[in-house]
Amino acid sequence: MVEIMNVSKTRLCGKILKKLMDHKGGWLFHKPVDPVLYGIPDYFDVIRNTMDLGTVKKKLTNKQYVTASEFAADVRLTFSNAMKYNPPGNDVHAVAEQLNRIFDSEWRSVVRKWSGRNPRQEQPPMKAVKAQAAINLKSAIPRGLVTCSNSLAKEPSINAMSSKVG
Repeated sequence: MVEIMNVSKTRLCGKILKKLMDHKGGWLFHKPVDPVLYGIPDYFDVIRNTMDLGTVKKKLTNKQYVTASEFAADVRLTFSNAMKYNPPGNDVHAVAEQLNRIFDSEWRSVVRKWSGRNPRQEQPPMKAVKAQAAINLKSAIPRGLVTCSNSLAKEPSINAMSSKVG
């Protein structure tokens, strides 16, 4: 089940974002990268999906995130891009790693709070997904239809198909 963004989740995401932006190195990620200003003309060749914390803040404020996972993905993309473009040992890379660790820690904490215990609140366990798919498949097969190669079978068989669901 996907958790829809609500006021409480938006507020918690905003607190995490503020912590990242207020960090001493957070200023590096407040605005989109300007390749001309920084003299890095190949930036858009290396980074296809750009993101920055200022854009994340704008999207959060304008209620453009349907789920909290979308917010988290954009924050992670911000730091992932910085680590991809800037090599290890570079100051920007190091700050991105540090902020990413802070984000992951904060994110785990709020996800536990939302779910009560399960840090994967937006993704049901794969067993449950497969079980639901098998139930859906079983109800879609008309009674009396023989789905296996054994013509002596009296009941429809979904066992062969259910192991490949998901």
